[in-house]
Amino acid sequence: MIENNSFIIEKKGKKVTIVFFALFLFGYLGFGQKQWIVSPTELYTAYDTNKKAIGVLLRGAVVEVLSTEQSLWTKVKVDNGMIGFVDSAFIRKALNASDHYLLSPSPIIENDGHYGSPHLFVQVASLRIRELPSPDAKIVSYFTMGEVAAVDFYPYDPNAWVNVDKGFIQQKYLGARPKLENLYHQFDTISLANRNGRKKIAERLVEFAWNSSGSKVPALERFLSVAEELGDKKKIGYAKLQIQIAKGLTQTLDYKELEAIGKSEETYIKINGIQFPNYTEVTYSEMLEVLGEPIKIIEGEDDCCYSGNQSYCYDHAEFVVDKQKNLAEIVWIGFKGKGNVFVINGTPIDKNTTEEEFVNLASRWVYYNGKYPNEYDLPFLDYCNIIISFKDGKAEKLSLSLIP
Repeated sequence: MIENNSFIIEKKGKKVTIVFFALFLFGYLGFGQKQWIVSPTELYTAYDTNKKAIGVLLRGAVVEVLSTEQSLWTKVKVDNGMIGFVDSAFIRKALNASDHYLLSPSPIIENDGHYGSPHLFVQVASLRIRELPSPDAKIVSYFTMGEVAAVDFYPYDPNAWVNVDKGFIQQKYLGARPKLENLYHQFDTISLANRNGRKKIAERLVEFAWNSSGSKVPALERFLSVAEELGDKKKIGYAKLQIQIAKGLTQTLDYKELEAIGKSEETYIKINGIQFPNYTEVTYSEMLEVLGEPIKIIEGEDDCCYSGNQSYCYDHAEFVVDKQKNLAEIVWIGFKGKGNVFVINGTPIDKNTTEEEFVNLASRWVYYNGKYPNEYDLPFLDYCNIIISFKDGKAEKLSLSLIP
């Protein structure tokens, strides 16, 4: 039998303990441990370079060591779950700046001005990222067209899965960075009768335009034309709003002008109808006086950005609290809360403010990322990210995050 991680053998009424020597030896040899790939090397189906290579491991990839074969080869499990053999000379317990290593082989890209480490680019629009390497696994996020995907192991099978840190996508959706001019040409040469083809390329155009420098308007205008052809009112409204945002971004105010708006006496917050001039924090006592006791208190770890480590959660607000300093730093305020309003330069933003009204007001103020089409970053303060988000066309939330 087993007790306390040891074998117990009963012999003539006595217990003889045999320590798991095998487990000690297993750990000593490094089996089951995570180790590093020092230079790009291929993964094989057997410990023989004449056998089939099933992918390439890149510098910095972490592998799980399973066993050694004839001392020259190591059996490993890679980050997408595949198992194979690599030349033992390419495995290290740690990486060092003095390591000698080769550049990543084609088609892998590195140090191209977009990203330093080994990577590829997403080739389709709205690519789902799965929690596990399976088409049935939970969707945890998504990539937009032309986004960078960091790669540690690149399988050669197009249908195999690639671990992209936050989840898994199939290899066939990765490649070289797309070119906008190629996408424009592709769209412009598709027959008007091929609406589905035009829609697919228009979606790629819009996403990649937001991931590229230069004007987004030509891509958005093509998307609008497809939406009008399809008679899709929701997409028509979306395209028109995006065009307005894109045009506003070409006339964004400079930082001093934006900072002046952020620090103006006419920019403030109302919580439960009570006005506070500082929209990033209130006192702990003011928070309790206005909102009462929270519905939940969460103990958190110390964060360099916040003074306290307790989160006070309300139905329509959240604060990080430091009782000793009598401080409650605002994490978010929901506009559905009674009397919750964010006033910018004298103009109130509340639960009745439409996204169109906000864009009309603030298109020259915002920083905008097309991947999050209903979120608007207001760069008013150099120590805090200020984001207003919309849901179903109405203002939903003001979110604040302090910058270290």
